[in-house]
This record gives sequence, C-alpha cells and structure tokens, in this order.
Amino acid sequence: MRKFLSAAIFILSPLMAQTTANPDVSVIGDLIIDQDQMTTSGVELAIQGYVNPFARADVFLHKHADHEAIHLEEAFLSIERGLPFNMGLRSGIFRPDLGKINREHVHTYPFIVAPKAVQSVLGDHMWSGTGLEADMLLPMPWYSKLAAGVFANGIILHHHADTDHDHAAENEQWAGNARWSQFFDLTAVTHLELGINYYRNLTADSIVVGPQDLAGLDFKFKWRPDRFRSFTWQGEYFLVDNGEPETVHAAYTFTNLQFNQVWNAGMVLDYCSDMEEENYLGTGIFVGYSPAEHSSVFRLRMHQGTHGDEKEFTVMGQIIWALGPHKPHKF
Repeated sequence: MRKFLSAAIFILSPLMAQTTANPDVSVIGDLIIDQDQMTTSGVELAIQGYVNPFARADVFLHKHADHEAIHLEEAFLSIERGLPFNMGLRSGIFRPDLGKINREHVHTYPFIVAPKAVQSVLGDHMWSGTGLEADMLLPMPWYSKLAAGVFANGIILHHHADTDHDHAAENEQWAGNARWSQFFDLTAVTHLELGINYYRNLTADSIVVGPQDLAGLDFKFKWRPDRFRSFTWQGEYFLVDNGEPETVHAAYTFTNLQFNQVWNAGMVLDYCSDMEEENYLGTGIFVGYSPAEHSSVFRLRMHQGTHGDEKEFTVMGQIIWALGPHKPHKF
C-alpha cells in the first residue's frame, strides 16, 4: 500500500504542481505622439495561467487614459484538451473567433492603430462578447477547424465612454458567429491560412447599432526561415448588412517584413464603400524598432486617408513597453 501511494504521488505531482502554480502577470503601456497631441491608449493588465492540465484562464483589464473606471476587456476559460471529438471550448468575456484582426490586441499591431475600415465594421476596440464558443478539428489531411459561438451582446459601434443607452442596447442584442479556417504548410518555412466567417444579430426587432449580418473572408501568408526573420501578408474582406438597402464592402491588407530581431517595416491598405455615407481609402507605411529584445518597441506610421473629397495625412509615433511574459511584439 505504501509503495502504491508513493507511486501515485510521483505520477500526480507534476499535475498538482501545474494547477497550483502562480499565473503569469503582465503590464503593457504606451505613449502615442502625432502632429496634434501626446497621449496614451492606457495600461493593460494581463493575468494568464492554467487552472488545470486541460484548461487555462486569461484575464485582460484595461485602464483608458480618461476618468472612466477600469474596463474588463476579456476574462475567459479555455478548455484546450480532454473533450470528445477533438473539441475546444471558450466561455466568459472574450474576442470571438471572427476573422484575424478581431482576436488581436492593439499592441500587437505593427501599424499602431486598427485600419479605419475595420473600425467601421467591428468598432474602435473590435468585438468582445460574453458568451460560449466551441471549436472542433475536422478529419482532414490538413489542419481544418470549425468554430461557432453564441453571445449575449453583438458588435456595437461605439466608444468605450459612450452613453448608457448604447450599453443598454448592447445588452439586448444576442449574436452568433461561425468560422471555418484552414492551415496549410506550403514548405518547411512557408504557411498559408484561409478563413470563412459569418456573423448575425439574433435579436429580432432590436435597435441595430452594428451589423445585422456580416460575411467575410481572410487569409494570412507567412514566410519564417528562422525565429527573428519573417514576411507576413494578411488581409480580410467584409460584406456587411446594416439594415440599409445597400450592403457595405470593407477590406484591409498589410505586409510586414521582419528584417531581424530589431527592425521591421511594411505597408497597409484599407477601404470601405460606405463610411458615414462616403467612400474611404487609406494607405500607409510603418516601421518598428525593438532595441531591447521584444519588451519595448518604437513604432512610426505615416498614413494618407481619403474620405469622400477630404484628404488627411497623419504621422504617428508610438513607444510601447511591457513587464512580464505578455509582450507587445510577436516574432
């Protein structure tokens, strides 16, 4: 009996140690400078770790640079293994699996801020919903994943400091999403991901303050010969029904070349067929410099936006830093 207990303790000790380990805690902040002002997007606190060998928890808190209270950006549980049929499950408040850029936090963008065409479709801070999302690996010769979810709040086009009326409308709009993604290894160092997306507002007769229906396509091509060098080409297209007679077309694409551990540069292009009843076209270039590994990044963006007959040229700089394992830069 004593030998059996000793063997059981020896086998279970790694699992027990994993469940009692302290979570990873990170803090990310920035300074943004343009021709008009010097400001900051605020401070993000990330708390992440495994609650058991099969599931992990992620919590992201954000304090904007204003007098508003701390904003709960995400707080969710991910069950990554142990479920039947190769299923995964996420529950809580999180960014649903809808396209590529919606899952990303702003500090991981190489171009400082999200393209305006994307903001016009998904909102200034992308779509974060309270709900349940399941995914399953399909029996294909390549990596193929199907994800679907239902949420108590849909895409709402407002700022974080908007009126209580907008937040009340948000809580009344149930929504559903689905995504089918494919991942292909073209060579040992080149990869291609393709995705099909669909979103629908499920609340009948509600005040539509965001898309009623949204369909989209996305792709991501990446060449990565080693850890610190890569070339990425990514793009998304959205077909949006806002309840108006005409649908809205919106898209963006960007390229990013990581020269080495320190420098990267690229271009970004975005378009929307109806942004406040006018066409919008934006083009820009950006460059990044990471002097101390990837715990701090200097970024510069030059951008030309054409909205109807109006043109606007902007130059924006950013200094972003991080404490902890959740970094502002992804190699």
